[in-house]
Amino acid sequence: MRNLKFRAWDDHNNELIYFDDLYWFEENYVHHSGDNHKIIQQFTGMKDSNDKEIYEGDLIDFRVLHFGAETHEYKSEEEVIYKDKLGMFVFGEDEYCMADRILEIHVVGNKYEK
Repeated sequence: MRNLKFRAWDDHNNELIYFDDLYWFEENYVHHSGDNHKIIQQFTGMKDSNDKEIYEGDLIDFRVLHFGAETHEYKSEEEVIYKDKLGMFVFGEDEYCMADRILEIHVVGNKYEK
């Protein structure tokens, strides 16, 4: 069974909260509308080249090797998002994913803490 982990950006207190207990949602009134200042982000199941966990909303730098060519392209500060139509996490507008030939990947921050 895969390990479900989450974090929440609390825009009221400007902090990230990490958790893997699904009761956390109820204990922190996340399901209730109105006074909810938390933005939930899921762990992608991937780690970067330094063994750091990658979450939705992270900004990453990476190098990708193009198929059929021995060239690579460097991408900087691409946001990790979940694409429903693809059913997977992708990086930025070009929708790169771990199925592409990613040579290295580094979390450089997240879209909430700059």
